[in-house]
Amino acid sequence: MLNRNVIVTGVIAILFSIWFKICDCDLGLALLQLRGLPDDAFSGKRVWIIGASSGIGASLVCEYTERGASVVISSRRVSLLQAVAEKCNAGKTFV
Repeated sequence: MLNRNVIVTGVIAILFSIWFKICDCDLGLALLQLRGLPDDAFSGKRVWIIGASSGIGASLVCEYTERGASVVISSRRVSLLQAVAEKCNAGKTFV
């Protein structure tokens, strides 16, 4: 007969594997999002965003700078990167 702890551990492992297949994200960040991210969630952190000249990357630049992070952005289109850095206007964006 299986120990109850073994069964519970197995069920938890299966649930986490399903979670990671569905979410495809960091568990810590996902749990923070469920509780609601505080405004200074990334204060003092450094974030490097590749492909930040448009789309999701450009949106992430503004989101991270609003939450206090220093952001390094890179892309093949430098002129668009300058526009993204000016749009976010946080002073913590490095091209």
